[in-house]
Amino acid sequence: MLGVSVLFVGYCIGNSGDNDTKGTNQKSTKVYNVKEYGAVGDGETDDTAAIQKTIDAVDKDRGGLVFFPTGTYLISSTLKVSEKSKIQISGEGFSSIIRATGTPNKPVSFPLITVANKGSAKFIVSDLLFQMIESDSEKASGISTKGSLTDVTIQDSWFTQTNIAVKGEFVTLNFTRNTIELNKSGGVVARGNNFRKVVIANNHFFANNVAHIKLENTNPNVKSMNNITITGNQFDQGLSSGYVKGFSPQGNAIDITNASLFSISGNNFNGYTPEIGHKPAEKQDGHSVKVVSSDNFTITGNTFSKYKKSAVYLHNSSNFSVSGIVEGFDGEGAVITNSTDFEVDLVVNGSKQGVIIKDSMRFLLDGLYNGNIKNGVQVLNSTDGKVNLIAN
Repeated sequence: MLGVSVLFVGYCIGNSGDNDTKGTNQKSTKVYNVKEYGAVGDGETDDTAAIQKTIDAVDKDRGGLVFFPTGTYLISSTLKVSEKSKIQISGEGFSSIIRATGTPNKPVSFPLITVANKGSAKFIVSDLLFQMIESDSEKASGISTKGSLTDVTIQDSWFTQTNIAVKGEFVTLNFTRNTIELNKSGGVVARGNNFRKVVIANNHFFANNVAHIKLENTNPNVKSMNNITITGNQFDQGLSSGYVKGFSPQGNAIDITNASLFSISGNNFNGYTPEIGHKPAEKQDGHSVKVVSSDNFTITGNTFSKYKKSAVYLHNSSNFSVSGIVEGFDGEGAVITNSTDFEVDLVVNGSKQGVIIKDSMRFLLDGLYNGNIKNGVQVLNSTDGKVNLIAN
């Protein structure tokens, strides 16, 4: 059982959905095999009722593993996980597919899975492929949460054409080793005022519009979106018409508003879409990283290439540091406005401009800004800054 034995150490997948299984000297868990509750997994049969029956059978408090053997499970409405704790949903890797199919006139307009819980969810998803054919750009998503879920893990899964891969509110989210591709409205999207203790690491974001990652704290008075680590991810281009008809690559790779205590490190940002058939090559129309009204964060050790706007755009923020390598931007390596108490140490070349700092104060500017089309550095209407760099 590929993936399950890795994730659930000490757990064994039994032959029956009605039997507890135990590893040696390990805690037991109960396995609920969707095929034993009537799911077919042939890509043609509507398996919604059978899968929902499986989920409903899981004990509310003790939890269990809802297991998808290899197959394509077609659903016609959202699968609801409501007020259950310690539930795990897993398959056998990308051969276990949860799919919804729409048409241009009637696109899929629901999340594949909806999770609602007021307290600790201990919700785990792994080793599944989530897929939609013709999704609604407003209502569809792979996984949607209601309420502030704690102890959520989503890993080793693939979200393709689900419009948004994952959206909701999370406390303690571990989102790792996933592939998120061809989504019209984003990858990971969180809007609310309770998003913290989050790790988004080692994922591949490919051809998603609006933002690969969008985090927006809706309460501007409280920095309750905090303790976030975004590291080791590959961000590749936006959604072009070469992949989905009628789209051009637009949006930022990472977009954060009103957050605190976070780090964006060791990621690679590539905004370039090569020529596809008769479609010309394009650069993503956005920033690699956009941060607004935030404080106490680091953007360090990243590499940035070929977006239309800037590698890093920071506004109304404080107490941060920025470093990395920027190549081939139509805009700037960094644009920093109305900000205080920060350090910048970038290497920028082959771009329009190195760095613009405007209406800011108390900063240290270091780095290398040679070989750019316009200015190496511009500092406008700013005070208490120290400049120590090489620029053309």
